[in-house]
Amino acid sequence: MDTSHVIPHRSWNLRAATVPTVVSVIGFVVLVVAFVNVFVPPLQTRFVSDTFVQFVNSKAMSFHDVLTTYIPSAATWYRPTTTAVFWFEVRIFGSDPVGYHVFALACHMLTAGLIYELARRLTGARWAALLAALIFLFCPQAHEPLWDVADLHTVLSGPVLLAALLA
Repeated sequence: MDTSHVIPHRSWNLRAATVPTVVSVIGFVVLVVAFVNVFVPPLQTRFVSDTFVQFVNSKAMSFHDVLTTYIPSAATWYRPTTTAVFWFEVRIFGSDPVGYHVFALACHMLTAGLIYELARRLTGARWAALLAALIFLFCPQAHEPLWDVADLHTVLSGPVLLAALLA
């Protein structure tokens, strides 16, 4: 009888296996608690600052108007992709701010993931890459776009820039 496909039985040292497991579980719990404390409050906020202006302007724009924003003009800020994304958000999420905040959070998380990948490629060390991503993820300055959806251009630029660097 051929037993080459059977995995040989190993005896496990449970004492050695539990320390890393406990550290991993504690680390995971700490990250989840930090994540909830940092990222849930912005999801519960209403529109603030100049979000109202963008909301009203986007609601009044036609798709043709959105396309014309890609033609540079000295009369306006040149952020056509932000205008287009906000135009689509207004049509998808309406006046409920939760969707806008979730989209901003998704972009923020994507940026952190891309920072991880860039740092891993640069250093070759996963721990350094994880540290770089966590520093960005929990940096207070990086949270402003999560609270204020009018700052959409900030969360859109991170993934685009990092994806270009990684290409």
